[in-house]
Amino acid sequence: MEGDFTVTDVEIPKINLVQAMSTELVTNGFKVGEFVLNRQAGLGEEFKFVVLNLKKTYQEDLDYDSDQMPRIFASVAEAETAGYTTKWNTGQPRVKPVIEALLLVEGDPKDASGQFSEVYKGKGYARALYTLASSSAYRMFGKVLATAGLIGHLKNDLAAGWWTGSSTEMSNGKNKWQAPKPTPAGEVD
Repeated sequence: MEGDFTVTDVEIPKINLVQAMSTELVTNGFKVGEFVLNRQAGLGEEFKFVVLNLKKTYQEDLDYDSDQMPRIFASVAEAETAGYTTKWNTGQPRVKPVIEALLLVEGDPKDASGQFSEVYKGKGYARALYTLASSSAYRMFGKVLATAGLIGHLKNDLAAGWWTGSSTEMSNGKNKWQAPKPTPAGEVD
């Protein structure tokens, strides 16, 4: 390759967890509680993956129906310098922690979407980004992965373990949603 390529020239497929209000995905035949890669390949209600990297940032906490793009900061200090806080009810604009997980997802290499083009021992793989921005996704999925990498069974090598991603229905009394959860699934051979 030649030219001034940067990371901004790379498009990594994203993972979505289908919610009841994910009308585009539901209309395209995906079920609530199912994971979808790049809005094309259904991963099912469970998918197998390896964590390649975790990146923590702080995202401006906007109203759900806002049409603004949230500002993203690399650290709490950077957010505070811009006038934001991580605390509730201060009168200042708030940021929330977000984890962007770079995953290697296992799938069918014969999948019609062509997403799993990296083949090893007859199995297909795709790199994918899973952004854990909601409080339940951050807490139930992101913190589990971060704990494994910082002080847990994958402390010395985050990519040394397989995981199974699944979803569980959550409720706060009046609203229901799907939240992701990871389960350790063995060592990478």
